[in-house]
Amino acid sequence: LAAALGMTPASVAAAGAAGAIEAEAVAQKLWWTKVLKEDPLRVVRVLRFAAKLDFALHDAFWAVAPFALHKLRVRVAGSRKLMELLKIAKYSNAKLCSFMRLTFGRRLAGAAGGGGEPPAFSDGVLAPAVFGGQDQNGVAHSLPDIDAFDEDGFDAICAAVADFLAAFGAGGDAPAAGLIPEEALGIHLAAAVACSSMPPPSPADAE
Repeated sequence: LAAALGMTPASVAAAGAAGAIEAEAVAQKLWWTKVLKEDPLRVVRVLRFAAKLDFALHDAFWAVAPFALHKLRVRVAGSRKLMELLKIAKYSNAKLCSFMRLTFGRRLAGAAGGGGEPPAFSDGVLAPAVFGGQDQNGVAHSLPDIDAFDEDGFDAICAAVADFLAAFGAGGDAPAAGLIPEEALGIHLAAAVACSSMPPPSPADAE
């Protein structure tokens, strides 16, 4: 059959290898789907470890993450997210900046929420789902959607913060000198928000 189709042993082997790669990609996506569906907060944990250990996340994570963002944005308690974010805030300035770039700067393909839920976002970023969450009354709060992120401007702010910390003897992987985690998180979050373009509030939001 292969000969009749004009296929050589090399092309058959190449097709088999391509099929194996495709099967592995599907398996990766299924694994990430299971992991993030069980607990959407794992999106934040994954980003935290990626920033801390400076590794690139697998494409399967970025492909599947959109389907966890609706629940992460409106159903996960803000207190749980804050615990993860304060862990990040204990890292160095460089690692905290890296985390903010992942959450504000990485554009994702739009995806609808599962189970009849509204779309998580449209070609958006992770930040609106990562920051905020349910308050003690079960009401969800989050950042607005982000249209664009000025990464060069953010990098300039991070460099200025690094210079400031260096003046107080904190550099490299040292935590931010003299800053408690809440302060470090607030400074970097404010910088990321300042470098973000957001749509104007709707009339309903303005009321």
